[in-house]
Amino acid sequence: MKRTFSLLWLMLFALCGWAQQVFQSKVVDAETGEPLPYVAIYVAKGRGTLTNDEGRFSIHVQPSDTLIFSYVGYERERVKAAELGKTLLLHPMRTALREVTVETTEAIIKKVIRKMNQDYKKFKKQEGTFFLRMTTEDQSHDELAEAFIGARSAINLRDLKYISGYRGELEGENVSQSHMRFSNAHYLLQLGPMVRQSDFWELDFIPLNKASWGKRKGIALFKTYRFWHETLVSKEGNLMYKIDMRFQADTLTHKVVSESDGQRVTEMTVKIKDALPMENLNDRRIIAGTLYVDAQTYEPLSFTGRVMNFYMNLKMANRDFLEPINMDFHVDFQQTNGFTEVKSFTASLRNKLLILRALLFNVNSVPAVKGSKAGENMQESIDKAGFDSSLWTEEIVLRTKREEEMARNKRAQ
Repeated sequence: MKRTFSLLWLMLFALCGWAQQVFQSKVVDAETGEPLPYVAIYVAKGRGTLTNDEGRFSIHVQPSDTLIFSYVGYERERVKAAELGKTLLLHPMRTALREVTVETTEAIIKKVIRKMNQDYKKFKKQEGTFFLRMTTEDQSHDELAEAFIGARSAINLRDLKYISGYRGELEGENVSQSHMRFSNAHYLLQLGPMVRQSDFWELDFIPLNKASWGKRKGIALFKTYRFWHETLVSKEGNLMYKIDMRFQADTLTHKVVSESDGQRVTEMTVKIKDALPMENLNDRRIIAGTLYVDAQTYEPLSFTGRVMNFYMNLKMANRDFLEPINMDFHVDFQQTNGFTEVKSFTASLRNKLLILRALLFNVNSVPAVKGSKAGENMQESIDKAGFDSSLWTEEIVLRTKREEEMARNKRAQ
C-alpha cells in the first residue's frame, strides 16, 4: 500500500509539472517598438505579474490559459499562453473623434474626487498584501531589497507593515555604507494623486487631496494647477479621460477653451504670493502628472506623476548630503474588490549621487498575516520581520540580470 501511494504521488506531481509551465516574453509599444515596463499580466484574480524595467516578464501558467495584458492608455490584449511569441505588441488607444458628451475638466475632477473620497471613507480599513522590490545604485555599490508587505490600500497605501523580506548586494560591498540601513524610502509608496493619512506628504501640493477643494488655503492650492483633458476610446468603444495636471503659479487667468472634439482646457491659477501668503513654497514638494479616469464611473485607473522641489538626505562615506533629487512615479488602481485600491506602484529617483528604484505589486494570492510595522529604518524593519523562504517559491516579477546578481549574492551569504 505504501508503494502504491508513493507511485500515485509521483504521478500526480509529474502531472502538475506538465500542466504548469514557465512562459516568458517582452511587451513593446506597437508603434515605436520601445519596451513597456510594468504592464500588468494576469490570468485570474490574484494570479498575475508585471513586466520589469526592460518590458520582460515570466509567468507560471497552463498552456491553455489566456493571458490578459493591461496597460492604461493602451488597448487590452488577450493571448493564449501557448501562442505567446518572443514579443507582444500593445497598441495605444486613440483620441475620440466621434461625438461625445463634453464635460469640463473641472466637473470631471470634482466627480473623481467625490468618488475617491467615498471609497476612502467606506473602505479605509481594508488591507492588501503586496510584493515590494527596491534597488539603490551609486558609484561604490548596489543593493536590492525584496519584501512582502501589508498595507491599507484604499486610494493610497498607508500603515505599512513588513511580513517577510531580505536584502541583497553585490560582492565587495561595505555593509556600513548601506543606503537601506539609513532609508525610510518606503514612505514613497504612500504617494498618489490623492494621499490620505500620511505625515510624510501632508504639507505638500497634491492635486486631488481633500484640502484642494476645501476653504481658505485649499482653494488656493487647487488654483495653482492648470488642468486639461482629452477623451480616449478603445476598440471596444469604452471611453477614458486623460487628464493632465500641471503646476503653475504665474497667472491670474480663469477660462475654459474648447480645443477640439473631446478636448477642453481649464485654467485656474493664481500667484503664489497671493494664494499662500503664510506659506513658504520652498518647504513644500509639488506633485504634478497625468491621471486616467473611466469616463462612465469616474474611477481613477492610473496616475503618472513627478515630484518637484524634492530633496533627499543621503549618507555616504560617513557624511550627510542634502541633495535635490528627481522623482518619477506611476500608480495603477483596481476596483476588483469593490473599491478603488492600489494595484501597483513604481518609482524612479535620480541625482548625481544615487539611483533608487521601487516596484510594488498587489498579490492577493499571498495570505495577509501580521507583520512588523514599518519604521524609520528600512533595513531594520526587514530584519525584524524575518525571512520566510516559502513565500519565494517563484519569482513574482522577473528580475533584470543585475537584480538577479544581487539576489543570488544574498542567497550565497
